[in-house]
Amino acid sequence: MPARYAKTALGRSEIQSRTHALSRTARTLLLILDPTRTGEVWVGMVQGATPADLLALIDAGLVAPVDEALQVPAVPMASSAPSAASASPDTEPFAATQADPDAELAAGRAAGVPATSFTSLSYSELNTRLNALVKAHLGLIKGYRFTLDIERAADVIELQRVAMRLVAEVEAARGAAAVTEVRRALGL
Repeated sequence: MPARYAKTALGRSEIQSRTHALSRTARTLLLILDPTRTGEVWVGMVQGATPADLLALIDAGLVAPVDEALQVPAVPMASSAPSAASASPDTEPFAATQADPDAELAAGRAAGVPATSFTSLSYSELNTRLNALVKAHLGLIKGYRFTLDIERAADVIELQRVAMRLVAEVEAARGAAAVTEVRRALGL
């Protein structure tokens, strides 16, 4: 399985809803899997996981090869913003308010997210960068909590809130040099 896989919208929804009867190893694999490594590497990282666990995720439509994962239509997720379900978070940088860029910035500021250069990142790009940064800079427990928060984010505004918390957490835990690297990766 040399291909790289990403969670589909159904896979992101499954993390919260737990509607599929997945084994412990398959669920763990679903939580940590992202396109930064091949499926084979991820299977090797989860103790007790086998290629069959990855195949079960693929068969259920929870993960897909990277090029296919970006084409899977988004499943509307519950969100505090009622308009978030009207757009695919993978295709629009601000899915919650597509029509008016000024409204997007206002919504971000109201949510406590400063107007920064990472606002130009799409949901998919910001999601991928955040997952990589969490793995690189936080320990197992804090990293796991942040990974769950990233997966729960229904739109870019929520991901940006997680990003700002990540910046603060890395600064507190690892210092100025590490936070500079995180800010650079996020485009801040």
